[in-house]
Amino acid sequence: MRKTTLCLIGASSLAFASHAQATTFVFASGNYIPGVTAPEPLMSPDILELTTSSSKLFTAVTFTNQSGTVNWNAGNLFLASASVINNQSQWNVFGNNSINPNGGATSSVINSGVFSKSVGGGATTINGIAFINSGTVDAQTGSIDFNGGLATFNAGSLFSGGGDVNINSNATFNGGFNSSNLNFNGGTFTGNAAALSGAADWTNGTVSGTWDVTAGSTLNATTSSSKV
Repeated sequence: MRKTTLCLIGASSLAFASHAQATTFVFASGNYIPGVTAPEPLMSPDILELTTSSSKLFTAVTFTNQSGTVNWNAGNLFLASASVINNQSQWNVFGNNSINPNGGATSSVINSGVFSKSVGGGATTINGIAFINSGTVDAQTGSIDFNGGLATFNAGSLFSGGGDVNINSNATFNGGFNSSNLNFNGGTFTGNAAALSGAADWTNGTVSGTWDVTAGSTLNATTSSSKV
């Protein structure tokens, strides 16, 4: 009897914990303050909503989305003084906004989760930020554009969706990656044992280093622009 009662209590406690209510935090404008604007880290089932068209600033801070959800609804993001956005979970892009440098040492966006755009027929741009990826970049609509030459895509990177992922400046590829919608549009694409699985288009720019197009995969050399 005692053993059965303890099991029932344990099961009840686990069920209660799994149905915790989500807390929604709102970042509408101004400076991100860790632990005030939102918890550091953001944990499931909590949600951070980036709202309004006002600019949002990250200055010498780190924001970690460890297991929660970020909904980027509006407003450009500006990162300064070695700030870090570390997305390990779900980051939803609802629009055609941008992530930009704002002075000081180079800032970073580190994505090992899912960076997904599902609203907006134009471009979401990452400009002059060190975007370091080992997760999924998902452009379901419009495009996600990497500008500024500071993107690094590590082994396990996945490019997906019905839209386009555009590399418009220098980028580094380390190890194997999978693509259905990646476009090499300009700059130098440096490969360190880079291996494409799936399909990608090469419209312009220079390929350097070591590359492999795996069996059954396709690299389409398109447009009349020179390719080196």
